[in-house]
Amino acid sequence: MRYQTSHGAEKHTFTGPLLSDVLQLAEPRIDPDVKNAQLRLVVTATGSDGYRAALAWAELDPAFSGKKVLLAVTQDSTKLDKEGPRLVVPGDVKGGRYVSGVVRLHVGDTDALDPA
Repeated sequence: MRYQTSHGAEKHTFTGPLLSDVLQLAEPRIDPDVKNAQLRLVVTATGSDGYRAALAWAELDPAFSGKKVLLAVTQDSTKLDKEGPRLVVPGDVKGGRYVSGVVRLHVGDTDALDPA
């Protein structure tokens, strides 16, 4: 995958499970009585350094965008055991949502973001 960083262009090969598969194992509660309730969900990934990035659930959901976002465990055939898994968002021009050393994933409803 190619993406831009503050150090210039980078190209790497990542492997690992799809983030959507990992999140399904957590069995997030989605209200079946609310039309397209999953579209109200936001996923955040936090790295060991406190860096955080967000994705809309619809980006991951195969019924909507179905982006193949990874929770990578290898980079260029090297295991990421020491630093931890990396969030990898293919298709992003910049690597801003590539979160290194993921220590927390959170799924929340956008209502929690609305101050009204």
